[in-house]
Amino acid sequence: MKYKNLNILDYVKLRGDLSFDQDEFNEIDALAFARLSYLSLDGIVDMSGDYIELKDAYKLYHSTIKGRPIYWEEDPKLFKLMAHSNRYQNIKLYYYDNIFNEEKVEQFSALTIQFKDGENFISYRGTDSTINGWKEDLMMTFDDVVPAQISSLDYLKTVSRGIRGDIYLGGHSKGGNLAIYSSLFCDWVSALRTKAVYSFDGPGLQEGVFDNVKNKDAINKITNYIPQSSLFGRMLSHKEKLCLVYSSATGAMQHDIYSWSILGKKFVYALKETSTSTIFNKTFHDYLAKLTKEQRAEVVDIIFDIVKKCEFKTTDELAKQILLNFPTFVGSITSLTDEESKTLREAFEVLKNSMLMGVKDELKNILPQIKDKK
Repeated sequence: MKYKNLNILDYVKLRGDLSFDQDEFNEIDALAFARLSYLSLDGIVDMSGDYIELKDAYKLYHSTIKGRPIYWEEDPKLFKLMAHSNRYQNIKLYYYDNIFNEEKVEQFSALTIQFKDGENFISYRGTDSTINGWKEDLMMTFDDVVPAQISSLDYLKTVSRGIRGDIYLGGHSKGGNLAIYSSLFCDWVSALRTKAVYSFDGPGLQEGVFDNVKNKDAINKITNYIPQSSLFGRMLSHKEKLCLVYSSATGAMQHDIYSWSILGKKFVYALKETSTSTIFNKTFHDYLAKLTKEQRAEVVDIIFDIVKKCEFKTTDELAKQILLNFPTFVGSITSLTDEESKTLREAFEVLKNSMLMGVKDELKNILPQIKDKK
């Protein structure tokens, strides 16, 4: 009999009848909460400190969904299931913040969830579909601190003053990075109240950032859950505990948390990462090691200047309209200065060589294993 892959939606369907008093908070609840911050809740929840129960928030969201961005098609389905479940329908949502600043290159959003009296989960949103958000992600490869990380600290400080009890931090993708960063650099009172930090396939931090960590004990509270072919969750440096989760998707699509396998109230854990993840990890870190921070910044600025000239605002526009804007796109590339062209060529040459070296290293590891199986 073929095994049916169960995911976060199945978890809510199967275990949503159990309240948090009947069955305590677990890692799958953390994943569900991490995903809630991806919902556009403008006009429903704000930073005033007033709460709304999840079931009521869903009603308002559903009635206005046509005017709201949806970052992943399963998100409204998850929201609906949670709103109709005994476990989640009465939890309180408050302190919703949503910042978009094109000039500062910042994309930040967060939501606080009180799932039980005296127990709160702060959910940081990952990257949305804006070009601005993606550029901020790449800024992490050369800036020790990016604007969203500063906002994550300010947010935690504000919220911790307005709520009582324990705090859990979490997020998916860049949201996981923000959860990690804010736990390591927050004020000591917030640090003491923080019980656990959940990063779901979130990138790490610059190596040097760990040298200046304010709350060194916080590292022991952090767990990074990544799929076996993780790309994003392997980026930059990691000091936290790592858990390898089985995903039913392939390649980069494993970043989609709806492909992550769940059994009961735990993830289905994978035995080892795939060669794809290993090669990407080696390629990415070798690439960064061979370029200075200034060179990395130059490459990112050049690429996003090209995208900006085509007037793309979101990755959806980039994917759908690249052919329509192809002449502008080509024109932007051909109008690069000799110095800019040289910078890009050299960077891509380094990337190519790093990738080849990563493939060769991985082949050295797997070829003996293949021979042994014969």
